[in-house]
Amino acid sequence: MSKFTVYSKAGCGQCIFTKNKLTELGQDWEEKRIDLDPDARQEAMDKGAMGAPFVVAPSGETISGFNEKWLTEMAV
Repeated sequence: MSKFTVYSKAGCGQCIFTKNKLTELGQDWEEKRIDLDPDARQEAMDKGAMGAPFVVAPSGETISGFNEKWLTEMAV
C-alpha cells in the first residue's frame, strides 16, 4: 500500500491537523521534517511546496496546507 508523505515542521498546527486526519482516515503516512532535514526541505521544494504542511498523496497529487476535504478524497 502506498503512503501519504507529510512534509512538516515543529510548531505547525496545520501539520498536526493533517497527520491526525490521515490517522483518523486509517491511512498510512510518513513524516518528513523540513525544519530538521535539509534534504527533505529540498525534496518538498522540488515538488512545488510553498509551506507546511505539504502533502503528497499516494496518487502523486499534492497540496499545501490542511484541507480535510482533499485528504478525504485522496484516501485510498
